[in-house]
Amino acid sequence: MGVWWAAIKIFSIPAYLLPGPGGVFTRLVTDASLLWTHSQVTLTEILLGFGLTVVTAIPLGLVIALSPLAKQLVYPPLMLMQLVPKIAVAPLFLVWLGFGIESKVLLTVLMTFFPLLLASISGFQILDDRLLYLTRSMGATSWQTFRFLRFPAALPVIFSGIKTSATIAATAAIVAEFVGAANLVPVRVVELREVGVVVEAAGGARLPVNSGGRAWALGAPALLCLRPEALVVEEAALAPGGIPGTVLSQIFEGSRQLYEVDISGATLRVETLTTALHARTLKPGDHVKVQVSPETSVLLPDEPSEPDAERR
Repeated sequence: MGVWWAAIKIFSIPAYLLPGPGGVFTRLVTDASLLWTHSQVTLTEILLGFGLTVVTAIPLGLVIALSPLAKQLVYPPLMLMQLVPKIAVAPLFLVWLGFGIESKVLLTVLMTFFPLLLASISGFQILDDRLLYLTRSMGATSWQTFRFLRFPAALPVIFSGIKTSATIAATAAIVAEFVGAANLVPVRVVELREVGVVVEAAGGARLPVNSGGRAWALGAPALLCLRPEALVVEEAALAPGGIPGTVLSQIFEGSRQLYEVDISGATLRVETLTTALHARTLKPGDHVKVQVSPETSVLLPDEPSEPDAERR
């Protein structure tokens, strides 16, 4: 703790790169409710992803360990899948499943599945063949052999794999949130163009956006999907245009300094700041305007979704 504090003082490290211990502990107390709200979403992703891994990897490991045919047919494709970088396929999950919790759970399963599968295969194969011959000579059935001998012998190895996968699950969920972080803003389609559409957001702000590959009707309600790094926030008095909103809080995600801005009930995370704002920090309650980059925004159908999913 002392080294942390001293390093910031000696090297004059700005707070948006590395906040000091005092600032961190203060925010843990003042933003406890906000942190808990977001932590619940992450914990849900971890538990769902890890739970799916447990109920699929262990039975599949048993099948591969006991069936030579399954080992020849199933194991090689799984090995090839493990060689593919998970971050490389994460954008595909966003395209297939959207920015909701489903894509993050699937990425968590993908990153935690293989370690537990290997542990399960090793555990179910660890039994000495001489013990199997002994139980067979004593008249034990296959189920009795599995229940009283093979399964108990495999448990230490399986629990070791569970511990490894549980550690990876937390990392996987956080990585998935970074990859799939998005803001959803309610808008209305007001103009159709050959490429894309024009939508109207709160306060009458209009902007051209990517249509998302869908056919839209005039007046159709929609959700504008935005990435934090694609946005610019300016003080309302200085900004000539943009979507008006109100600052809720200032947060840090690693080295990223973000603002949470309320726009018509939707919470946006905005990262990029204009030069005019570097002189001072925005405070909760400040009125701002968010500039949107049309090239990096996508329009989605306005379907009911959970508030926590929208934040992620």
